[in-house]
Amino acid sequence: MKRITAVNLLLLFVLLLGSCHNGPRHTTIETSDGTTSARVECAGDIHFTEDSSSVKSISPYGYIEYRGNDKHVLIESDEQGKLSYELYRGETKIPLDSAGKLFLAATLKEMFLLGLRSPTIQQSN
Repeated sequence: MKRITAVNLLLLFVLLLGSCHNGPRHTTIETSDGTTSARVECAGDIHFTEDSSSVKSISPYGYIEYRGNDKHVLIESDEQGKLSYELYRGETKIPLDSAGKLFLAATLKEMFLLGLRSPTIQQSN
């Protein structure tokens, strides 16, 4: 009986360990200098446009979220990979029009300065 229980526990451990790698890749970067702080969190495979001013694609259920200064940006991908954008300066929601796209490009530059480049995040050609 004890041997069966030990084998079952070992099997459960192996299954749990394997399941930790089945979801989208996850990265978090935080910085603070005492007066200002910024945080970027992302999951999934992310591809930027050639000029790095926008997001070209994110794998299904992936996202990028940035909070810094008075900016908040959330870009999410649904199950088909369709992107949705939420852009805020303070409490004010910014539409994704031409001014919103400039706001997004500037915010992405801030994210890149924080180190938002990793094997899970790729620049598309």
